[in-house]
Amino acid sequence: MAADTHSSAAAAVRRSALAGEAPGETPVARVCDLPGIVPTLRGKVEFEVSEEGREEEVLAHMLRRATSDTFRARLGGADLTGVLNKFTEGDTITTGELVPARELLRRTGEVPGLAKIMQRLGMDGGESLGEAAAAVEFVLEGLYLLRRLSKVTENGTSVYGQLPVRRV
Repeated sequence: MAADTHSSAAAAVRRSALAGEAPGETPVARVCDLPGIVPTLRGKVEFEVSEEGREEEVLAHMLRRATSDTFRARLGGADLTGVLNKFTEGDTITTGELVPARELLRRTGEVPGLAKIMQRLGMDGGESLGEAAAAVEFVLEGLYLLRRLSKVTENGTSVYGQLPVRRV
C-alpha cells in the first residue's frame, strides 16, 4: 500500500503544480487524483482468468466502491441538503486536476451545514485550503456515486450537477 500512497501524493503534487496552487500551499490528495492510482495497481493485484483484459476496469470499479463505502461510513445519515441545494437551480461545480483548491472553494461558495459535514470527516475548522477542497470534492463524488448528483468527466475535469428529472 505504500506505493499507492506515494502515487496519490505524487498525483497531488503534480496537480498542484499544473493548477498553479499558491506558493507554500501543501498539496493534498483529492478525489481527482485517485484515477492515477489504477495503473500502478495493475502489477500489485492478482486477477482471475475470467477478468483477464479487464484489469483496469476492475480496479477502477474497486476504487469507486471504496470511495462510496467510505462516504457511507463517514457521512451516512448526515444532512447533505445544503450541498444538494447548490444544484437545484441547474448550477454546476467544476473540479479536476487544473482547478486549484482556492478556486474549487470559490466555485462551491457558502454551503449551509458544511462545517458539520467536515466535522464528520474528522476536521475541526483549522484545515488548509487543500484539505477543505479535498473534503468538498469527496462529498461531491460521494453524492455522485450514490446517484444524488450527475457527473460528466472529460480531460481531467469533472462537472457535478443536478440529476436530470426523470419522467414516468
